[in-house]
Order: sequence, then structure tokens, then C-alpha cells
Amino acid sequence: MDIRFKYSSYLAGAFYPDAFYGCMGKSDYAEAAHWPPFLAKATELYLEKLNRYLSKKAQLTNIQQASAEFEQEFDELMKFKAFIYGIFTHQVADVSWHSLRGSHQGLLPFLAAAEFNGSVSDAHTFLDTAGDFILLPKMFSNLETADQDKLEEYYNTRWSIPINDIIEVYNRLGFPSLFKSQVQICVLRGYAALQGETSTVKTALSVRSLGYYWEHSPLLTETLDDYFYGGIDEMIRTTKYCMQNLNRWFNGDLDEDSWLVCSIFNGSKKALLYEDFRTEGQTLQISQIDTGSKTLESIIPDSLFGYSLTVLSDGTLAVGSPSDGGDGAVYELSIGQIFKRSGLVEARKISLTQDVVPSEAGLRYPPRFGFKTAPWTLSRGNEYLAVSEPGSSKIYIVSQGIIIASINFESAATSLGSSGLKHYGSHLYTYDEDGDGMEDLVLSSPTADINGKLQQGAVFVLNGRSVYRKMQFGKMFHRCVMIKFSDVVKKVYRLPDRFELEGNRELFGDGVAFTKNIALISMTSTSSVIVFDRHTARYLSSISSLDIAAKTRATSGESGLFAYNFILTGKHNHLEWALISASGETVGDCVMCGAAYLYITRGFGLQFVVKIVPGQISFFSYSMFGTSATFSDVSTGTVIISGSGYDGFKGAVWEVSICRILDSWVNRDGTIRNEKIFVANNIIAIGPSGIGYTEFGKSLALSKHGNNRYLIVGMPRYGYYRVSDGSQYKGRIGVFEVE
Repeated sequence: MDIRFKYSSYLAGAFYPDAFYGCMGKSDYAEAAHWPPFLAKATELYLEKLNRYLSKKAQLTNIQQASAEFEQEFDELMKFKAFIYGIFTHQVADVSWHSLRGSHQGLLPFLAAAEFNGSVSDAHTFLDTAGDFILLPKMFSNLETADQDKLEEYYNTRWSIPINDIIEVYNRLGFPSLFKSQVQICVLRGYAALQGETSTVKTALSVRSLGYYWEHSPLLTETLDDYFYGGIDEMIRTTKYCMQNLNRWFNGDLDEDSWLVCSIFNGSKKALLYEDFRTEGQTLQISQIDTGSKTLESIIPDSLFGYSLTVLSDGTLAVGSPSDGGDGAVYELSIGQIFKRSGLVEARKISLTQDVVPSEAGLRYPPRFGFKTAPWTLSRGNEYLAVSEPGSSKIYIVSQGIIIASINFESAATSLGSSGLKHYGSHLYTYDEDGDGMEDLVLSSPTADINGKLQQGAVFVLNGRSVYRKMQFGKMFHRCVMIKFSDVVKKVYRLPDRFELEGNRELFGDGVAFTKNIALISMTSTSSVIVFDRHTARYLSSISSLDIAAKTRATSGESGLFAYNFILTGKHNHLEWALISASGETVGDCVMCGAAYLYITRGFGLQFVVKIVPGQISFFSYSMFGTSATFSDVSTGTVIISGSGYDGFKGAVWEVSICRILDSWVNRDGTIRNEKIFVANNIIAIGPSGIGYTEFGKSLALSKHGNNRYLIVGMPRYGYYRVSDGSQYKGRIGVFEVE
């Protein structure tokens, strides 16, 4: 059913399960509305009313009379149906959002450990409100007045409440009857709260102060959308798949056991069959921004097109789209195609098609094929594209648009909400670790459970030479090679025992980088970077952005997300350096403006040089400088750094010369200047105006075409504010000519 014209009922239904919590002593009514038996009784009531309606209508011979007499009754039926759909979305989302049904992997317990010293109760109170106060500023920012007014009109939609139907559903469940006034008052509390939130957010945006929730948990601002179990992306995907069963219910085919409507409720061994949502289109839309700049847009809604970017040595651009069709895709095309054409352009689309879930464990974690991509040189002249699929802990190797091999983590936990070794490929890097001319593949998952230690994380190095040999063997038989993860593991970096935390969730491995002799691996929970001997994986030392021991847990409000987004390493003359992100850091009056810490290697550790910031005044607040980074020119040590929140969530990209900073800050005798702040002011690209939050700079790449150099910027959340028309939430990339 298309419910776009029944939003008044759908929005009321989406809130309804929470209506009676803390209202008139009826919390047990709220609890009942969170589970499938309530949904089943509501659907049964709808079908009974629909059948009565159709029976009465069939008995009338005068079509005009029937139209006039039954139009209102049918409209009320459709409103009730939309209300039930709204309830269903709330029910499904809550299971992963609050990690119900016995899972310990959801967003709520994750946040409790990271920000509230393990208190699920405190985290629950925070999360239920913070979600709105993080989501709404993103939606209302960077909009033209007309679009902002439309968005406000959507949230101001008066809720339509099927009061009599609600009372009847409770009666059928055996609850004492409610008064109409009780239903109305408790539901309208939620409506009033939403109006208060939107008003507060608009005021906050006007004074550039987003307030407590942003400043207390920069980590939640980063993970609210894409956390693997309980993030908005996962909840949308799970709801879509389970919606097929609810649609079947509305066609009269109800399950005898209502809990089977979605396996997220029961954790049963029954497989959930669903239709494949993938569209096999390869067309992309090109739009002109200005002279020398264009955008490239997917035609697939809710695809996160532009989440990852990789440019291969032959000029091929690979664009990750990890929600494309529900499971993900990667698009390949050349930069030349973008600038030779206008309008539509054809690209190679690499995707995995599947009609059913073959597993007997029910729903899987979202596969997210294309979540990360990286160029992988395995022999001289042989460059491949590595593509991660973290939901299944698989890595795919692509050559000229064809998947030629997959590396499978045999013991990976893939069932939705499950614990264990999982989500490998959340981070993906290539690096020739032993100098044999073949790059090795480095992959990590900071949320993997290691030997029963919850979300401790680990980093694996896969042997490039071993992978290449197995690929060559499969090539003889002209087939895709299935490679076991255990057959090609070369080295494992594990968290040293001294850094283990009570309750675990150390989150080891968000950032990984190497120099000639050391490996640098982040530990997000303590705002630290652990330093290892690169050759032996032996622990050497640690650093932190805070004046605390690396074994002390730090909230993201304290740490500024130090080392969460990236660690980048390079060399200038005799100096090896490391650049470490802190995109949530507050500097002076600049709230969450972000920063990047520059270090040089000294012995078995790192020595701080300077903190790079986009500014120290309030204008730069919420810039989140340090969202992503890559090299602009390795030979000159020039890097580009993005900040997705710059100037009211337009986003921007800065170019910074690390070599020049080192020349200025490190004296010939090795001593370092006392000045500890460097202000980056060379902005080379700014996100488009008036089109809302796009997560501009989530991914970055550079490419050459002819005599020109182009900066490619991912905008995977393009269309984020289009809540009343999800078909426009597609994602884009921007291509900017730079000097």
C-alpha cells in the first residue's frame, strides 16, 4: 500500500507503542503494543472491517451511491492500515535499537559501555531523546526556506488516531477497556513532544549551538545512522524485508504464530524468505554544479551511493553503494566518462543477487557489499579491486568488473544480533608489509567478539602472495575462487592483556596504519593508539589525546573521537609522521570543530608535534574536521582532510601540507616548537548549498584526467531530508577540478 497520503495515521502509528509508557499508569498497555500479538489482533480487526465493507459494497447496485456512501468508510480503513504499518516499523526497529531478545550487540548496550559507564538505564534515557536531537538538526540544516517549510509541515502533520480500533484491539487481547480520552491524551503527548523538539532544533540551528546531545556523545552522531545493529540503516533494511510478511498478513494469510512475522522477534531457526530488492540498473545521472565541477547520482533510492571511493591506476573509479538493493553494489566507470557526457552515463554495476535467505538462522546482518573498497596490487602490472562485505565478513576481489575470488571468514557470526567473530571488512587497507612486491590486505573489525570478550576487536593481515597463488590456481579452471580466511592469514594484531577493560567493548581497530617499523592501531574506548612492532606484532607503547592511562575508559565527549576515523602515515626527509583524526574535538570556542593530531616517530613510540584545526571560533563549530583523509600528493606529503559538518552541514575539504608543517615545527636539532595549534585555511571544495545534510566528505579520492586533477567526494546521505519522498534519498559523489 502507498501510504504517502496517509502520513497522519502512519506517523501516529510509528509513535503509538510508546504512548502509554509513563502515562496514566498504563505502561503494560505500551509494552503489549511493542510485540507481534498486538499487531496480529490489529490486522485481524482490519481484515474483518474490510470484508464487511466489501460485502456491503457488493450488495449495492448503484455505483454512484456506493461511491458516495462508502468513500469515507474506505478512507478510514486505509488510515487504520497505515496506522498498523507505523506500529510495525516501531516494533521491528525497537528490537535492534534496544538490543532486545537477548542480543548484546545493539546500539543501546554499545552506547551504555562507551558513554555511560555501563549503565543501560542511563543510556536508554539518553538515546530515546538524543536520536531525535541528532537526526533533526541534520534534516533541517542547509535547506532553502521553501524546503525547510515543507519539512516542518511534514513534522507538523496532525496525527490521526483510530481510537475505537485501538480500544477494540486491547479488548481482544484481554486488557481492561480504555477510555477514549486516555488514548487521545497519551498519544498527543508524543505529538506535542515532537513539535517541541522541531521548534528547539530550529532555534538551535539559528544560533549555531546544537547543545547537550551532540557535545556529550560525538560517537552517537557518527554511529546513529550506520551502526551495524540498531543503526537507522540496519533498521530500515530489516523493516523492508520483514514488511513482506506483513503485506502477506494484509492479504489474509496470517501466521498461526504471530511471532513468525519477522525472525527478529523470535530468533527461531525458521528461515525468512524475502524477495530480492536489487534493481539491475547501471545508469547514473550527471549534473553540473559549476565550471569544472559535476555530481554523479545513483538512480537507486536508499543506496548510500558514494559511501566508499577508490581510483585504480588505469583511471577507473569505483564507487561503493552498500545499501543498493538492500545488499549493496559497486559501480565502476572512468572519470573521462563523467566529463565527456551530460545527463545519463552507463557504469558497470557489480552486485550479488539472491532471492532468499538460505541460512536457517533467519535474518542476517546487512551484507553491505561495497562498504569499503581498496586497490590491491598482487603482482607487477596486476591491480585488483578489493571490496568488503562486512555483514558476512567476506572480501571480494574484482578484476575489470568481474568478481574473480572471495575470501571467506569461515566462522563468522552473520545472524542478525549474533555474537562472535563478525564484521570483518568494516575497515580495509592494502600495504606491502614485508616488501616482497605484493601488497597484503589488512582488515579489522573493532566490534568483533574475541574469545568471548565482547566487541574487543582485532586486526588481521592477509598474505597477498598466498591469495595470488590461490587465485592463479582457480584461474586455470575459469571460475571464481573461494579462499578460506584461515588459509591466508599472515599475522594477527590483538589487544594486549594490559589494556583489557571491565565489561569489554574496547573497540580495537577503528584506525590502522603502518610506518617502516611500527604498526599503529586505535583503541576507541580509551582514546588511544597502541603501537606495535610491525615485524613481530609485539606491543611497544601507547599514546592518548588525553592525560590518562590507555587502560582508562573515556567518553567520546572527552576524547573528541581521537583515532576513530583515520590514522594516516607518511615520510618527509628522515622523519616518519602520523596524522590522527579527532573529528569530535572541541577547540576553544569551536564546539566539535574537529582536529587532526600530527606526530613524528621517535624510537618505539610517537612524539606530538602540533594539532591541526579548521579554526578556533564558533563559526567552525560542528565542522567535524577529520571525517576522512587521504593523500593529495605522497611525494610532497600533501593530504586532504574533510569535515562533513562545515558551515551548517554543507561540508568541506581542506588541503594541508604536512611537509611544510614539519619544516616549520621540527627544528634541525630535533626539538619541536612550543606552539601547539596550526590553523588549516586552504579549503579546496565546499559541499553544495540548499540541499540538506549529505555527509559530504565521508569518502575521498583524487584522480587525473588529461592535464587536470580532480577531487572526488562522497555524499552518501544526499537527499537525507526527503522523509516524505524516500525515492530522492540516493547518495551522490561530487567531482571537483583542483589545482
